[in-house]
Amino acid sequence: QIATWEAHNAPWKLPDDLKAFLTISDGLALTWEVRFRGRVHPLGNIAVNALADMTPVPLDVSAEDDRNEGPRLAHDGTGGARRPKMPAPLAAFDLDNTCTSGRVALVFVSGSKEPEIWFQEMAAKWHLLARSFTEHFRQMVSHLGLPNWQYAFTDIGLDPLAQQWFRYLSPERLAVDLHSGCM
Repeated sequence: QIATWEAHNAPWKLPDDLKAFLTISDGLALTWEVRFRGRVHPLGNIAVNALADMTPVPLDVSAEDDRNEGPRLAHDGTGGARRPKMPAPLAAFDLDNTCTSGRVALVFVSGSKEPEIWFQEMAAKWHLLARSFTEHFRQMVSHLGLPNWQYAFTDIGLDPLAQQWFRYLSPERLAVDLHSGCM
């Protein structure tokens, strides 16, 4: 399947860590719920698309993209200083089609040997989440798949409800995100 996907989407090749994951499991869907005040609430969602669902993502989605020769980067994903502009994206593929608060994509950018994981928030602004699939997978797990966790890596930050869930379920993760300047 991987060879077929790469032939169909040539010249783009999946990174080795994602290929290794896909040889074990063709995607992942892990959801969990919490009982709170006598009611059950669906809460966590950790997902990686099946290979067949890793479809191309249109990159020409906003006037800002056109003006800046590619999506802007609001945060470098490592707690480092902001960079004003990312190299132009060459191609992107949907990595999590269950994300309702934006788009998580595997993005190939000019000047980089390996694709990166980016998050496109609702205003169509792109933010780097991780430099590799392995790093992204660790992020999903450490953030418990809580709603809107990707916003911790944007200049918008977590919404108040997401912050409340983080304070309740993973205060140490919230503290790390706040300390590293992710929010």
